[in-house]
Amino acid sequence: KTRIHVSNQTASSFLRRWSKSSKTDLKRSIVYHDPPYFRMGHELYRHYFSPSDHAKYADFVNAEIDYKWLISYDDCPEIHDLYSHRDKNVLRMNYFVHRARIGRELIIGSPDCLLATELLGTDSEEHEVPNSKVAASKIA
Repeated sequence: KTRIHVSNQTASSFLRRWSKSSKTDLKRSIVYHDPPYFRMGHELYRHYFSPSDHAKYADFVNAEIDYKWLISYDDCPEIHDLYSHRDKNVLRMNYFVHRARIGRELIIGSPDCLLATELLGTDSEEHEVPNSKVAASKIA
């Protein structure tokens, strides 16, 4: 109970404050980001990002974060462009919202966060993952 804190801030504001005040060893940590989807966000979430919100968040992640991080996103050209200089992997995943379907999830990592290519492949390859985003996320 004492380790849970509720905040009403933007993700970038929260992460800026957290990284400066955290007692966590940031060199030994990985922060997972799960922003609203780019294409379907307006249909899936009550609070979603506009294209400019996604661009601002990408600017924050690309320029200000100094710890290891992973982001999962819907796989679309706009997100590839926002994170063009980052390592990316594509996963095919089973989704069960409204109906069963296979979707493509984009995993993006910070330069110091090694993506497990033996499990995830490269940006140009696809790999099927059972019902979990983290099933193939082996981080070195």
